[in-house]
Amino acid sequence: MRRLGIVLGVLGGAVGAFAGYTSARDVWNARTAHNRFELLVASPVIQKDRKELMDAIQKDWFARNAPPDERKRMASLEEKGVGGVERFTVEPSTGAITSIELSTGESIQRTDPPTLLAYMALPLYPLIGFMVPWGAIRLLTWIGAGFFSK
Repeated sequence: MRRLGIVLGVLGGAVGAFAGYTSARDVWNARTAHNRFELLVASPVIQKDRKELMDAIQKDWFARNAPPDERKRMASLEEKGVGGVERFTVEPSTGAITSIELSTGESIQRTDPPTLLAYMALPLYPLIGFMVPWGAIRLLTWIGAGFFSK
């Protein structure tokens, strides 16, 4: 029964690793999207125009007194073809860039990086995949031994 438990545990670990692959892919895609957005935000073209835009917003009375949706819409700045960035949107209250539109028409939204918990959960998939069948066989063996002893 121990061998059966180990074999089923290894198979369960393989199934867990396969199931964890989709989660790992999602974490990797979130990390890649976050890094891409941050690289674009750090580009000299956006930093220069962001500073100019924030100065203009601070000087403009309407920008300070308009509703938040109107401020966000007004904070779009067009730079046709410079560095591949066509437009980006700044949140006037914080100065954070919320979206970037490239000259190709692609829109990139601000995304948060994956949490440490997301990275730490990845090795748990194969571990749990091994432990569940292995533990189930151990438990059934223990129960069966209790009924059939003596």
